[in-house]
Amino acid sequence: MGPFSPSTSCRTGVRGVWQAAVRRERCSAGGYRAPLRKPEERPGRCRDQGVLVRFGRGHAAGHGSGGGMSAGVRMYRVAWRVALKLGIPRLVLRNRTEELAERMGQAPVGGESSPVWIHAASVGELGAAEVLIRAMRARSESIPIAVSTMTRTGRERAEALNPDFGPFHLPFDAPGPVACALDRLCPRALLLVETELWPELLGQVTARGIPWGIVSGRISPGGFRRARWAGPIYREMLGSAGAVAARTEEDAARFRALGGRPDGLRVTGDLKDDRVPEAYTAPDPDSVRWAAACTRPGEEEIVLEALALVAERMAAPGELLLAPRHPNRFEDAARLAEEAGWRVRRWEDRTPVVQAEESGWSVTLVDRMGVLPEVYRRACVAFIGGSLVPLGGHTPTEAAAGGRPVLVGPHTETCEDAVARLERVGAARRVDGAQTLADEVCRALLHPDESAAEGRRAWEVAAEGTGAAADTVAFLRERGVLR
Repeated sequence: MGPFSPSTSCRTGVRGVWQAAVRRERCSAGGYRAPLRKPEERPGRCRDQGVLVRFGRGHAAGHGSGGGMSAGVRMYRVAWRVALKLGIPRLVLRNRTEELAERMGQAPVGGESSPVWIHAASVGELGAAEVLIRAMRARSESIPIAVSTMTRTGRERAEALNPDFGPFHLPFDAPGPVACALDRLCPRALLLVETELWPELLGQVTARGIPWGIVSGRISPGGFRRARWAGPIYREMLGSAGAVAARTEEDAARFRALGGRPDGLRVTGDLKDDRVPEAYTAPDPDSVRWAAACTRPGEEEIVLEALALVAERMAAPGELLLAPRHPNRFEDAARLAEEAGWRVRRWEDRTPVVQAEESGWSVTLVDRMGVLPEVYRRACVAFIGGSLVPLGGHTPTEAAAGGRPVLVGPHTETCEDAVARLERVGAARRVDGAQTLADEVCRALLHPDESAAEGRRAWEVAAEGTGAAADTVAFLRERGVLR
């Protein structure tokens, strides 16, 4: 982790951070002017802070607004000032002072290292960041990397990536916190995973001459419709991007429609689908266990209904490993299972190898982040959530890398390519409700040899990789975002 030492432009401590925020948020109609720093206080590649930080200044020729701050950006800044006044006391009352300090700009001090700053919102995006970091370090072992995230669980997951600086929380997207974070970190480049577009951050990065890009870029149809309402801001942001590495042709078309430059757009694939799996391990032939992972609201009820149908058909006792997508839903999932009459255990209560109950079925709530690879290895088949409800699904690649066949619902728009690759080799099957989910789970549990063969084919697909990581790094270097 990088050091969090004080700097002349940012005071440590909540009181100092609050006072600094108040001073920095006094923006005139002409825009925010970041404080000047003495030359000896500007480490690494930090640019002179006397620039006027706004969109339209410092953009590549022909791609800025060319004038003052747009009305959209002004409204955005006003909204953030209101949000800060409401949100900061809440963090203080929750005793989350370290997070508050980071949100107010207390990023690690980059110094002469001038790291590549990678921002991934939470656990899902960090899976893509992990693949990218591995590819970057394979190309240049000495490249310094900083990682930021938006959530506490994401921060915990990011620790495992061993960044040179951080992990830390992304600063509030307001002039003062962003300027403070950039002053301290002094990044040589900024890489945003998927669709993390923050107008203030990108405006200041652009004005300082720091190249930035998007990796594993995606925009859902719903996100695209919403983004069109803020068209001018998106055009300004995407017009300044050095590179947009999109997942699919559909994503690239949406980025282009929102203002992405054609010469800076390329389809390089989904980084999350380019993981390097561990050696294949076959499932325990005596195991009667299945997993439901990344479940979203409305899916646990369907999964538990399917479990009741499975328990009726199976003579042997068994176990469901239930892993909700987000930690704030762990207790809701446990309550639903208990109300349905199931014995519920917590993941931390398990011994290294836990057998099913002596009689009947039980539910183990996976209430810990970062353990899905182990969850998949313990199961014979895995249902991947976000797909029985219209949320676009979640990537099945992690389950495939664990050597297990996967089940998905009808809604897989955000991971269609990965699902299609598995479907082509018979390693993924579709379900549309509790009945079909129960049918497929019973088939896998009653025919372990057939299920193991499907899992082996899933692992082989994952082991082949997609080349997305290498293509992304090559594109970023070609565009000058990485050097």
